[in-house]
Amino acid sequence: IFLPSKRGIRALQDAFLKRRRGKLLMLPSLRALGDGLDEEPSLLAEDDKTASHLLTQKTVLSGGIRQLVLTRMILEHIRKKEMNMSYPETFALAVSMINLLDSLQSERISFETLKDIDVGTYAKAWQDNVRILHVMTDIWPIFIEQYHFIDPAPYRNAVLETLTQSWIHNPPNRPIIAAGSTGSMPASADFMKLIAHLPQGCVVLPGYDDSLSLRDKDFLSADHPQFGLNKLVDHICNGNKSEIPLWHSCDDFLTEKHDAKKRFFSELMRPSATAEEWFNIKNKISETDIKNVADGLKIISAPTEREEATAIALIMRETLETPHKTAALITPNRMLARRVKTELSRWNIIPDDSAGIPLTDLPQGIFFKLLHDVISDDCTPLSLLSFLKHPLITMGMPPGYFKRPLRALEDDLLRGAKPAAGIQGLKDHLTFKIDQIKRTNPNSTE
Repeated sequence: IFLPSKRGIRALQDAFLKRRRGKLLMLPSLRALGDGLDEEPSLLAEDDKTASHLLTQKTVLSGGIRQLVLTRMILEHIRKKEMNMSYPETFALAVSMINLLDSLQSERISFETLKDIDVGTYAKAWQDNVRILHVMTDIWPIFIEQYHFIDPAPYRNAVLETLTQSWIHNPPNRPIIAAGSTGSMPASADFMKLIAHLPQGCVVLPGYDDSLSLRDKDFLSADHPQFGLNKLVDHICNGNKSEIPLWHSCDDFLTEKHDAKKRFFSELMRPSATAEEWFNIKNKISETDIKNVADGLKIISAPTEREEATAIALIMRETLETPHKTAALITPNRMLARRVKTELSRWNIIPDDSAGIPLTDLPQGIFFKLLHDVISDDCTPLSLLSFLKHPLITMGMPPGYFKRPLRALEDDLLRGAKPAAGIQGLKDHLTFKIDQIKRTNPNSTE
């Protein structure tokens, strides 16, 4: 089974376990078509050992290494061109350049097309950006070739293309399923087309709207949710909707309410160029359909963000207290999600946050942030104490033992007049404080 990402693999594994109610079972082979494919060199091993050997001769560069190397290349380039750019700006530019690099390579577009860009009539900043692209079009490929590296996108393309050619000549004698992917990359679209035509192949399309008319499809823009799916359907079966049946068990649970919701949301998401059709919406969606769509839908107007989060947390808690029911919060607002998690923690409910935890919220991230503050503030007492009080700082002592000397350092040495900036200023201040304590209390041994 091929899925869009490693997160999709985890979700399907959980679904299998839930279906079996935790009983032991043998899972099928689950693979990622997108992120994670560059981490699975064994994908070709059972089908094409020669191709697998050739692909593993090069090392796939990870995102972090690429960002650092590109940042250094851009810095060297702008110094030669006598251009002004700070390190943070250069690092941000390297991240943007990597996104462009991945997009071009995923779409199989040559770097040569970037050299044809004419920005002669644009502002100087645009002209500078195009000149910096020289790093990506000329310097980066040489670096990749010299050290036998390969970018993630070309590696994924090579794996899928090799597997596609291998299965064309030697079709697998086992069920092959591709589910949840929109085939946004040409290589994955070709691979899914092959799977759809295998003797035991199957492609499961996520949220495909088969009610769109030919006119609606003609006006689909690249930012529409159905654009990629319809492009994939045209690629696989030339847009023939009759070749795309519903999942075999859908008829067992789909009701008139589901049908009404499908028609309603299809109208709601119709292409903007055909929005005049909304004037005839009464002829397509009846009042009964509207009632079916609104059934179970509630609107809560919360005066503050805290009350909004509390209301959501209470609804989720009430749902979870009902046997065999689950709850999910879908929001792009990370601040709201964190507030809801905090409210749920009051009842010892720990939600599974699919967005993950930001590095800045992890102990390791906080540690490095405090270390950065010490350096950027030039060792002020406040930044230094905040850093030393972090749980990861123990100075080689057992946990908890460092608190006493740290408290003494804070109370006796770092309170009062602010020392001069820098490490030396801190040393001079500590020497002065120690001498002062000795003069005040000559018998002190601490």
